[in-house]
Amino acid sequence: MNVDPSNKTGIWQKAFLDRDEDGIADFWIEHEMRMKAIIRKYISDPVQKRFSEDDVAQTAFRTFARRMAADQFDFSKHDDISNLLFAIAVNKTREKIRYHMRHKRGVDREVYLSRLVDLAESKPLPEEKEGLEEVVRLLGDLPVDQQRIIELRLAGLSQEEIAVELQCSERTVRRKLAELKSMLGN
Repeated sequence: MNVDPSNKTGIWQKAFLDRDEDGIADFWIEHEMRMKAIIRKYISDPVQKRFSEDDVAQTAFRTFARRMAADQFDFSKHDDISNLLFAIAVNKTREKIRYHMRHKRGVDREVYLSRLVDLAESKPLPEEKEGLEEVVRLLGDLPVDQQRIIELRLAGLSQEEIAVELQCSERTVRRKLAELKSMLGN
């Protein structure tokens, strides 16, 4: 490839070929905002919940930089280098949109919890209330140390962390959890 260091395109080509971080950073700074604006035009509101123009811009730039460093492009005009970057960005955007709009993961299939239930006004159903009362009764009948193990386990602690908290061996915690499982399973 012919690199003409007398114009910006040649300077940028040389920066990518030489892996000159300052030159590549200058290129990014000069093109980032315009590239993101172009990408933003393609991304609809529902798809924006899945990814942003920043994601696509970084992916497109990474591809562009890798291929520039491998000397895979030849430019005849000054604008060609910018147009190529923007074309890569548009293609990456379209690929991501196609991926997220496929039937099995389409944004039209999303159902948000706020649509299903009004959390501020929700009250337990009678069956839920009975179930919760049964759980509270069962837990109240347990010894204090087993209640504490359940509490710590529900808080996300590992068996080792529970053993440290209760100042007992990990084996004791495992044994008590096994007892709880067999008791609650019956």
